[in-house]
Formats: sequence, C-alpha cells, structure tokens
Amino acid sequence: MSNARNIANLLSSGSGSILQVKTATTDTQQALSASTTWTDITGLTVNITPKATSNIINIMGTIYIGSGSNPNGGIGCYRSETSGGGNAAFVGATASGDSNFIRSDGFWNTDDYGALNYTLYAIPFFLKDTAPSTNQLTYKLQWASSSAVTQYINYPSNGTTYGRGTHSITVMEIVAWVILL
Repeated sequence: MSNARNIANLLSSGSGSILQVKTATTDTQQALSASTTWTDITGLTVNITPKATSNIINIMGTIYIGSGSNPNGGIGCYRSETSGGGNAAFVGATASGDSNFIRSDGFWNTDDYGALNYTLYAIPFFLKDTAPSTNQLTYKLQWASSSAVTQYINYPSNGTTYGRGTHSITVMEIVAWVILL
C-alpha cells in the first residue's frame, strides 16, 4: 500500500479525535486539618465511560489553594472503576520520598508554596491516562495533609473574603493514534 493511501486511511480512521468531554466546576471553599487520609475535594468528580481501552484519557483543570505556615500536603487525581472492577490508582503519581503524598508534574504540594496567608494560587494541571477498561471510570481530585497546619482550598488562611476562584476538572477521551505501515 502506498504512503499516501496509509495517510488517507489514518485521517479517515478518526485517530486523535476527541470522542467525549466531561467537566465539573465549583467555587466551593474547603479546609482540611491534619488528615493523612485522602479526602475528596467537593465538586471535582467526573464520570466517563471509555469507548476502547486503547484510547487516551486526558485530565486537566485548575485548582486554587491557600495555606497556613509550614504546610505539608498534596493534591492528587484518583481514578476508580465505578462498577468496582478494580483499576483504582492515582494518575500521574510519583512518591515524594519523605511522604506518601502526590508530587506529580501538574499537582501542588504545599511545600512548594509556603505560607499563603492572603493570596490564592491558581494551580493548573494536565495528566494523561490510558483507559484501563470500557466500564464507567470516576476521576476525582483528592487532598491530604501531613502537618498540624490546616490546608485551604479556594481561600487563603486569613479568611474567605480574600479571594475565591472557580476550580475545574475536565476529562476527555481521545482516539489513540494508529500507525498503518
């Protein structure tokens, strides 16, 4: 088969096309006191049912943080199979070496920001996953703290009147690229 025919087949196959997009947004404010248990961030959960296990799942969005002094905690994106069939894992997770908290390229660890008494920081993130099944999957943002300092989502430690943003999580399924030779 000619290279031109291969390219034509590739372009008509829909490879790289966005199949579906699911989004959740919220401006909820939350505080978390020294809890090493991963806790859901209110309103940042998305369900998606992939069409094929070879497809790519992109997870992106923005979260706003504030913190007290000497914080230590983190945010992660947790994936589970809604039917209970397994495939539960943090997406893009890498251990930090001194704790079990997520320090992934796109995610915040409060050690990186210090005291955020009057300021909100917008933390954008982008993660890539591969659909582990064609059952419904749940992607949700969670957070935890390992210090005695309260952690804040969507407001600085000096109070809720010092700012608020709109968090978002968007999950999209993309047809995996197929190379025809």
